[in-house]
Amino acid sequence: MNDTISLTDIVGYTGLSKERKKHLWESCVFIFDTNFLLNLYRYESEVVEQFINLWESQKVRCWTTGHVALEFLRNREKVRREQKLLYDKVCGAATKVIDDFVAEANRYNISDRHSFIDTSTFEEKLGKLRDDFEKQVRSWESSDKNASSVDPIYEKVSKLLKAKIFRGFDYSEMDDFSKEADKRFEAKIPPGYEDAAKEESFIYNGVEIPRRFGDLIVWKEILEFAKAHDRDVIFVTDDAKEDWWWREKGQRIGPRPELVQEMHNQSGRLFEISSSASFLRDSNQYLKTTFDKKTQEYVRDVNAKLAKRTWRHSWSQDVQSELAERDLANRLREAQVNRSLEEAAIEFLVRHKRHHSMGPTPLNGAFDQIIVDDYNSRLIGVEAVRMRSPSMLKIVEKLEKFNSIQDKEGLDASLLLLIVSPDPDNYSKIDYISKAMVNRMPLETSVVFVQFGGNPEFNEDFLILREISKTAD
Repeated sequence: MNDTISLTDIVGYTGLSKERKKHLWESCVFIFDTNFLLNLYRYESEVVEQFINLWESQKVRCWTTGHVALEFLRNREKVRREQKLLYDKVCGAATKVIDDFVAEANRYNISDRHSFIDTSTFEEKLGKLRDDFEKQVRSWESSDKNASSVDPIYEKVSKLLKAKIFRGFDYSEMDDFSKEADKRFEAKIPPGYEDAAKEESFIYNGVEIPRRFGDLIVWKEILEFAKAHDRDVIFVTDDAKEDWWWREKGQRIGPRPELVQEMHNQSGRLFEISSSASFLRDSNQYLKTTFDKKTQEYVRDVNAKLAKRTWRHSWSQDVQSELAERDLANRLREAQVNRSLEEAAIEFLVRHKRHHSMGPTPLNGAFDQIIVDDYNSRLIGVEAVRMRSPSMLKIVEKLEKFNSIQDKEGLDASLLLLIVSPDPDNYSKIDYISKAMVNRMPLETSVVFVQFGGNPEFNEDFLILREISKTAD
């Protein structure tokens, strides 16, 4: 056995020389992550077109894995709907400007208290400005093909990925895989341990697939691909978690050395990782493309806003743990207070306002109770929300989410309880919001404004201020 080595024999820590990186880009296979595919729905159409053109020019070398494809199909409609809802939300934000002004004017009773101040002309101008803006927004929406039933991005991606999806994982082996995954997570062997706390799962082909295993499944498939095709790999991902990236003082250096080592040990091939913005930048140098810096910065900014990291990577693990424990304790305490308040409000409504009996089975956690209407035998989902100062925009957003759950759960109707503080300023807001909201509510939806008083344990402290409903009739 040779007992001497050189520094270059230690894999993973030295990075690539300019020559090796050039060779890598000229000969490797690009494997796209789920977020790269889904983000095509979030970029401006011109930027999407540039990505697609680059992909088409390198389509022989562009692949993805079976699990990425599955996650893309599972989540693309969600992302599309999120993008479509933004058109409604931006219109709602414009309406909120007017609502807030009118509510504030009503709060001070300006028209009654001052004979020279007349806000009606200003309100009319605001309304016209809002109407013009909404027309512009709707014209954008009508020209946005992704906001329609057509999905051109899916069609292009499907065509480009034809015969380019590598299936390197057998879901029937999930039980054995989960044991290996848990050992890796415990030892913090990348990737995937940053998702270890995820509790959700989904069913595919009769197999339960925990979401915490997603990144590790993709990594296993990348390793199998490199072995099967004997090719170097550049993984294009916008996942910013530290179980993919080697970071020092918050700065990205490259892929985690453990990943480079594992790839080298199993296949003898090189592994590199690239964000979408870096993919554009490096393609200019190695593939002779012409993406301008503005496009690169735009892609980088979009992904920075989408990043969900809560803490800076330069903080110590002890500080992160302390903050996490403190945050969890605060959220548990707040949830306990809110639940006590919400249960009391629901019980009050059921006992004093409606003749309902409580259903024995809770829903999926989105609702606090099921109420069965004795008269019509209808299932009504009920949720109580604490909103000290009612906001029309927040209420409409809540109703949109509530309505989608109502459809998913097969409920006949939904009831949203808005628990507000006993503040005189809220009365004028509730009156204005109640009149303005009716046409914006989903069908078969009721909203009840409830005022809470002293001790929420006593039902008598609750008072129904206003109820509005929208039915098919």
